[in-house]
Amino acid sequence: MLRVIQFITRSGFGRALRHRIFAIYICAHAASVLGLWIQRIAIQWLAWSLTESYAWLGAVALAEALANMTFSIVSGPLADKFDRVRIANITQGLLLIVALLLALVTYMGWISIPILTGFVIVMGILEGVWAPVRLSIMPNLVPKEDMSAAVAITSMMFTSAIFIGPALGGVIITFASVEGAFVANAISYLGLLLVFVSIKMPPTTPIERKPQSFLYDLRDGFGTIIRSSGLRSIVLFAAFYSFLIRPYRELFAGMADEVFNMGAEGLAALASAAGFGALVGAILIALHGRTQGLVTALYVVSAISGIALAVFTYVDNLYVALSCVAILSACVTVFGTGAQMLIQTYVSDNFRGRVMSVWSAQFRGIPAVGAWCIGLLEVSASLQSVLLSAALGFLLVMAILLLAKQGFAKLETQ
Repeated sequence: MLRVIQFITRSGFGRALRHRIFAIYICAHAASVLGLWIQRIAIQWLAWSLTESYAWLGAVALAEALANMTFSIVSGPLADKFDRVRIANITQGLLLIVALLLALVTYMGWISIPILTGFVIVMGILEGVWAPVRLSIMPNLVPKEDMSAAVAITSMMFTSAIFIGPALGGVIITFASVEGAFVANAISYLGLLLVFVSIKMPPTTPIERKPQSFLYDLRDGFGTIIRSSGLRSIVLFAAFYSFLIRPYRELFAGMADEVFNMGAEGLAALASAAGFGALVGAILIALHGRTQGLVTALYVVSAISGIALAVFTYVDNLYVALSCVAILSACVTVFGTGAQMLIQTYVSDNFRGRVMSVWSAQFRGIPAVGAWCIGLLEVSASLQSVLLSAALGFLLVMAILLLAKQGFAKLETQ
């Protein structure tokens, strides 16, 4: 145990946590993400209670994802041109107010599925504005040499919340109420608000340039990705990964009921396995804490993801399925965090907000689009056949994109 502690302390993992501002921020951020996942499980339960419709469950998730994806892209230039800390204060304060309003409307019995969808869209918009700020604020918190480790630690905290949040949300809903879960989420925003108000963060000074229009800045952000073979390759690779591999989480409810005949108990087991796998993946990438070797790691976990999804598709044994889900989630976490570490280290700070907004939009929104497409195809073919086709299709795409490995290598050498 002592050797493990010494390893963590001396690694990039430990160096990043020595920065006081980052250490305080990450604790507050962990609480905020935990509240977010408590609220998400509560929204899913409330949507089901109101409609008992899987179609509405998918529609609510897609509405949030599309709002988040759209505003994440258009908010990238804001994160580069304006004070990121001020934007963070505004978005966190508004999210707190919206969560309290949702709790009040639910408590008063005024809630309906259209009203709930409206709240979800507003939250998706605010989370979309916050996303490029959250992903580009690292230079305000740690020096460049510790940035990769800081990104990995942030991912570990996020995936820990995925593991803990739904379970805690279920307890709150069972022993308190749905609106109690919304209030818990509202309280979770207080930590970040206090951090941003009370701690003086070192400002990031952008490179001086002539004032340009918002559309020019937005186009310039996409141009930065297109002109760089490394950024272009990794964003394209991640888009295919998000569309073909990552939608599996959105299908847990149907598979738990139809394949394993376990209903809510099976859903909880699958979600817990996914959270556990994500936590393991986050710990592994956090302990690695550097960009060297990440390109090879991305290809390895991508191949494992395709194989694990193909196996998961046709198993009818719950324990084998849980193992596949844990492996899939670990690979997704390593892929997402590793790719983000490469991008964060490579891109210059005056383009960071715009580049990371595109990254956040595709990684947040494309899985929901993929799940919706799988649901449409499932009408004329079995779910197993559609998922197997997605897994094999991704493995084919991955083999083709091996040709882009030289572009990836440019990110690793920065």
